[in-house]
Amino acid sequence: MEESKLAEIMPQAFCMCTSLKKLELPGSLRTIEESAFDCCTNLVEVRIAEGCTKIGEDAFKDIDAPNRVFYLPASICEIGNEAIYSWKTNTIYSPKNSVIENYCRSQRCCVWNYIPSEAERKAQEEEQRRQQAEQARKQKQAAIADTKGNITRMQQELEAAIAGKAKAAENLEIFIVALREQEALLPTLTGMFAGGKRKKCQEQMETFRHGAYSAQNDMEKCEATIARCTEGIAQAEAKLQKLLSEE
Repeated sequence: MEESKLAEIMPQAFCMCTSLKKLELPGSLRTIEESAFDCCTNLVEVRIAEGCTKIGEDAFKDIDAPNRVFYLPASICEIGNEAIYSWKTNTIYSPKNSVIENYCRSQRCCVWNYIPSEAERKAQEEEQRRQQAEQARKQKQAAIADTKGNITRMQQELEAAIAGKAKAAENLEIFIVALREQEALLPTLTGMFAGGKRKKCQEQMETFRHGAYSAQNDMEKCEATIARCTEGIAQAEAKLQKLLSEE
């Protein structure tokens, strides 16, 4: 789109233009002369870009549409008598410590509100970007710390599972040996008075079978934990590597 070359709006250029409702003036504009928009009774919104330096006398006088809003730049350094004036309230937005702010404080029909200047807006955006970057940095640091913590926890759990599996295998072997000894002993327990011994031997065999079964279950649980932790550690280390590589 071609940039506007409009630099000046002549006196009474749009005076009594009642069809005009919204007005947006470009940054090329430097001067709005007297009575340029006088009696534009339906004008409800005016936006003037940074660059305009002068609003002439009666430029926006007698604009009686309800809820009128003006957005004016800090570049305005001259504003004429009753440049913005009507019997109804005008809401005006401009940067702090501007000619417009001082003008509004002298006019009962104007209510001034603050909007940041271009420099302030850029500074605010830069600060917002800085805060977002800092928040992202902290979130990343937290993710790295959390991932390292998960790796440490899973490594400890893995070590415990490996030790648990070895202990369960040792117990299984003990129970199997003891069971075989009792199985070999049982046939030798004969005779009139061997009934009590046979019963005790059978009870011990049942105990050893139960112990072997429990040891086998413990081994399987430890193997499942080892598999889960091994996979989890690999995934967490890959995630950590990715996080670190993004720094």
